[in-house]
Amino acid sequence: MNYPRLEHFLQQALNFDNIDLIVLNGASVILQFQALQEGRRVLCADDALCAEFASLIARIYEDEMAQCYRALHAT
Repeated sequence: MNYPRLEHFLQQALNFDNIDLIVLNGASVILQFQALQEGRRVLCADDALCAEFASLIARIYEDEMAQCYRALHAT
């Protein structure tokens, strides 16, 4: 989804030149993990739920990376 007006508002409010606004619920696990590691949270209505989401994404990401590693190194 594209939120140009919200992105512009956030650029002004946070004094950033460029913002990539992503709703993480429907994003790929790799993008979710990268955003959680490197991005800035804009909105979270429930801190406990956000922490639970971050923990879940970290576990899923680690599982997927382990599967990729095993597939690459299978003999």
